[in-house]
Amino acid sequence: MRRTTCIVALASAIVSGCVTPPPQCARTNLVLARLSQTETALAVTPEVAFSNALVAARQAFPNDQVDANGDHTMVVVTRRNFGDIITIAPVTVFDSEEPSLRGVLYDLRTRSLGGTPRTWSPPYSRHNFNKAYASNFPAFQTTAIKRPRLARQIAALPTGIRISIEVPEDNLNREIGLDVLDLTFEEALTLAYETAQSAFPQDRIETSPDRSFVQVTRDSSSQQYLFRIEPRIIKTLSPPEDSGILFRFIGSTPMAGPSGPSRWQAQNRFEEAFWKTDANRTPAKWFADFRLSFDRGVPDRIASSIPTTYVGFKNYLEGRKGLLPFEGIWTEADGIYTLGIVHAPSDPRFKYHAFVIESKRSGWQPGEIKAKFSDLKANKIATGDYRISSKALFGLSWKVDRELLAGVSSVLGQNILLIKTYPTSAGSDFISGVGTAWAVTESGTFVTAAHVVEGASKIFIGLRENTPQEASVLMLDQKLDLAVVKTKGDKGKYRPIPIRDGIVSNGTEITALGYPLAFDLGDDVKVTAGLVSSQSGRQRDVTMYQMSAPVQPGNSGGPVIDNHGNAVGVVVERLPDATVGTDVELVNYAVKSPYLKPLLDAASIQAAKQQQEKVLSTQEIADMYKASVLPIWTEK
Repeated sequence: MRRTTCIVALASAIVSGCVTPPPQCARTNLVLARLSQTETALAVTPEVAFSNALVAARQAFPNDQVDANGDHTMVVVTRRNFGDIITIAPVTVFDSEEPSLRGVLYDLRTRSLGGTPRTWSPPYSRHNFNKAYASNFPAFQTTAIKRPRLARQIAALPTGIRISIEVPEDNLNREIGLDVLDLTFEEALTLAYETAQSAFPQDRIETSPDRSFVQVTRDSSSQQYLFRIEPRIIKTLSPPEDSGILFRFIGSTPMAGPSGPSRWQAQNRFEEAFWKTDANRTPAKWFADFRLSFDRGVPDRIASSIPTTYVGFKNYLEGRKGLLPFEGIWTEADGIYTLGIVHAPSDPRFKYHAFVIESKRSGWQPGEIKAKFSDLKANKIATGDYRISSKALFGLSWKVDRELLAGVSSVLGQNILLIKTYPTSAGSDFISGVGTAWAVTESGTFVTAAHVVEGASKIFIGLRENTPQEASVLMLDQKLDLAVVKTKGDKGKYRPIPIRDGIVSNGTEITALGYPLAFDLGDDVKVTAGLVSSQSGRQRDVTMYQMSAPVQPGNSGGPVIDNHGNAVGVVVERLPDATVGTDVELVNYAVKSPYLKPLLDAASIQAAKQQQEKVLSTQEIADMYKASVLPIWTEK
């Protein structure tokens, strides 16, 4: 059993008569990292242990202020000459196989007056307290506990006692447990914003666009600095899973001239404001073992009675009587998420919940709720909540159609579109993924992104109203996210887009063609222009370009074309979440054309030769290839 902090082994020290520890009394005065196999504890009640601690502390620290906390569960020693606070609390220890066999040890902590914890208690503090206890209570009884466990159950902190609200940076807490704030991420972000306004009244306080941190900025003639406060989610390792919040401070970063407050000064100021305004409102809880999560929220989970696999949920829907119109299997337009939507009659605010069935992004688990809707009625507007890939929560209104849910506004520059795939109305298409494909031969060979067609039972290329052609996969590379497909029995003649042999340099003008939100934004090919901005993608992936041409869900697989009319890349993804100062519409990625050629060679496809004769405008490129670029969608 791990413990929440430093437990002074008083009982064994006093029994042995060791106040200054010789080698044979190695455990005397030690701060334990975990309970030993056998503990010798004081045979007193926690109430008596508290009274004894108060007496011993007053003798051990005669020049300091010694108080009892409000509910008499902890002794607080304020040492202004040392700039710290010592807290001493009785902790019950019991035998895991004989719970009636129990005793008391002491939990001793030290932290600065500003609230910053110390990972160890000064030896003289433990020594003085042990000595004073032995002097005042020489005739005490002890009990031997062979299989010790802590009986620590914290529903809320004792009145007036602070925990550190900073994420620990050392490994000590991995051994002794951790106190955390009992808040959701959304509550913590709001509280951080309000506290920062109180702590830094002269500064500019902002919440980041992706709702992941609070930023504090000052830009004046005397001080110029920038730092941020991040709520971080702490989760338990042992079931049942639970979570809480601590904060991480990043900064201070001087921008120019005299620097602002140091990171520790900023943290102490924030903590003082936090406890001044919120000391008795925010409960805390203790985790014996824990891990730090990088999510920006903790989604609710769908009821355990609802299957969360694709086949299981489909069978569940087929067996349901009185299925409501919007209940079913839906997919986001880019094919990243497959969701199940169910009616939620027990939720007084949101009548429909959308949970994850499948995700091509790590971090999301089946059953986690990604969106909630106030109500869903065809040709109406619904309000609701939506979680982006980081699990940060955004409010979002939706335009509702029978088999289409379209976000009215964008989230971090991304348009959210959900398409119903099962069950659908008679004659409608069972759409699973939507993307863009472009011709590389005259006879119907197309290039697209692998994630658009992967796992599909049927693939279609073309507009739904113009007799789309069924296609099959010739080659697919999951690592590069590229696929080559061929239409079946297509007698059409397409203008192939030439493929550039080498890479292009940063600053090269480019044009992206595609069908973002093809069944919502119309049937015309969409054209965007930009520049090649980097020679590598996310995590320094050298197979990709970073480009500024805006793309949306549905652009995946589309061509990126230089001003000579050559394809220099294939759109595969966009940055899913914003970071401070970043516009995600202008951070997108495309696989470089030289990595496409081996895939075509393996399929024995001869690509058109690159062109160099003429410099083309964006309009000329769009007119030249608008019939060569088509939407592609799939059925499972």
